[in-house]
Amino acid sequence: MYQRKHQFEKIFLSTKDLLYGYIRKFTESEHDAKDILQQTYIRFWSRIDELKDPDNALPLLYTYSKNLIIDTVRRKAVEKKNLQQYGYMQDGEDNETILRFTGKETIREVNEVLMQLPERRRTIFLMRKEYGLSSSEIAAKLNISPRAVRRHLEETVVALKNHLTAAELFAVLVSSASLMQN
Repeated sequence: MYQRKHQFEKIFLSTKDLLYGYIRKFTESEHDAKDILQQTYIRFWSRIDELKDPDNALPLLYTYSKNLIIDTVRRKAVEKKNLQQYGYMQDGEDNETILRFTGKETIREVNEVLMQLPERRRTIFLMRKEYGLSSSEIAAKLNISPRAVRRHLEETVVALKNHLTAAELFAVLVSSASLMQN
């Protein structure tokens, strides 16, 4: 564990500024860039044992961050569409403040709900949402059946439904487009 942590810290310290500059070029705000940077390193940490050559970590980090940037752009487009659809925003209006506020509030509420879930359910949801793993892949990693994975995901959706507005839930589920599939 110590060696893994030391390796991660060494890579983090040597790449964080370069990676932040790269991400910042493609994001609208410093906040988005920092979020993507954090998520990039979370993904990297979860897969650091698979890293064959620590000296070539930067290309992998660029790939993770590029995918997260794309996800963020898509999520913001969905949020904007949802706000327009539910009447919070008029067509052609580009009210970034409303988008940021709604997105931050939704993320905060989703995180609160997730923290109340049993650890296994939360883990399964995050494996699906953050890493895009299928029910079969999650089942294999956790040594449970795909049906059990789907049941946990369904229970998570029920918990989210009980705490979020319809528009917020829709945005969460659309941003995790394949949540209930596979």
